[in-house]
Amino acid sequence: MAEPALLLDARAPSAPPLRTAPRLGGGWPFLGRMGDFRRDPIALLLEAVRDHGDVCSVPLLGNQLVLLASPDGHEAFFRGADEQVSQKEAYKFTVPVFGKGIAYDATPEVMAEQVGFLLPALRDAAMRTYAPKLASEVADYVARWGTEGEFDAIEVMKELTTYTSSRCLLGAEFRESMGAEFAELYAICEKGLNQIAFFWPNAPLPSFRRRDRARVELVKLIGKVVNARRAKGVRGDDMLQALIDARYKDGRGLTDDEITGILLVVIFAGHHTSSVTSAWTGIELHRNAGQLAPVLDELDRVLAPGEPPSYQTMRQCERLDWAVRETLRLHPPLIMLMRKVLKDFTFRGFQVPAGQMLLVSPAAAHRLPTFFRDPDRFDPERYSPDREKEIHPYAWVPFGAGKHKCLGHPFAMLQIKTVWATLLREFEFELVEDRYEPDYDAMVVGPKQPCRIRYRRRAST
Repeated sequence: MAEPALLLDARAPSAPPLRTAPRLGGGWPFLGRMGDFRRDPIALLLEAVRDHGDVCSVPLLGNQLVLLASPDGHEAFFRGADEQVSQKEAYKFTVPVFGKGIAYDATPEVMAEQVGFLLPALRDAAMRTYAPKLASEVADYVARWGTEGEFDAIEVMKELTTYTSSRCLLGAEFRESMGAEFAELYAICEKGLNQIAFFWPNAPLPSFRRRDRARVELVKLIGKVVNARRAKGVRGDDMLQALIDARYKDGRGLTDDEITGILLVVIFAGHHTSSVTSAWTGIELHRNAGQLAPVLDELDRVLAPGEPPSYQTMRQCERLDWAVRETLRLHPPLIMLMRKVLKDFTFRGFQVPAGQMLLVSPAAAHRLPTFFRDPDRFDPERYSPDREKEIHPYAWVPFGAGKHKCLGHPFAMLQIKTVWATLLREFEFELVEDRYEPDYDAMVVGPKQPCRIRYRRRAST
């Protein structure tokens, strides 16, 4: 006589067959919905979710991009094993800028070592040294401004974040002697990371040829500083020094090309996050005056007259922190995060076959009312202690999540908050443009230019 458990198993219904993610319709052969994607990728992804639910497929340039648009989908995406859903394979378009054998061109083991080299420069002790440098750079930058005037938010924030990042990460001597040249070369490389690069990273385009030449010059520039430090026996208090001192497990030190590539990874992530988020933060605070007032009150309460922002005071500025976090919800710099499926991936009864791309879109998911009440409203109080518990841990993902979460996000937050704490105490601001809209032509999405802001120096300063 069979055991009861076996009889129960015999009568249990078989599992339903796995399904293919429903496909968004429309578009052209091969191109799919690429035209709509270029115009407004977030509108396209939200259309896919509205029509087919939070697991759906979007056709682009002969590829099927499978969108996971829910917190549990995000969790499955970010927790996926590297041998099944590959970050490396999805981001090969970064190799011309970061370099061979760096980050996404390295094995997972080597990439983990390279990430480990950065940890000392991102720990709490190092962060405390960065805050005064950040505040000093911002103060020096705006000292040349007159009593009143206008600036383009993107241009100014790109300059500020390049200078502040190079001061903290590359050292004072680099910032003072090579900052302008570095900023120019870096901007050329930056323009070589765009939507075309994602699908065809070595296309015969003038911008890509300029990108490759600029990358060669950056190695020379960084190499000068490295060689000067070694020759003089000088040690810096920065990330560059951490990389000069670093050794792989086999005892080998880093080449100038590797040092440059790893620095570019860090600066690219931090610069993009900080520059566009700084621009959007100023815009959102000044088109939502009711949210600006409590931030100003908090700065007056936390910072004594004439006192520059510090690591500790920035930690006390909760209202400013909430405002930056809400800006990141509405305007995440990286609107899409990708993984290439190497082995069939199953989620909630759907199967994504090997060879396809998995997609998570912070910009689309953050606008879904299922996960954020009144999602299009700028509401920093979402992050207050009473309300933050309503947010699923994998719903707010501007920096990614899980094991691949951006390591530099604490530095980016400190940088953005220090920039605006300094600016808001020194100036009053007024928006100039009728509308501020996202620029989807860039890989990292900031406001379209011109995005002018008018300033007036406060009478008391």
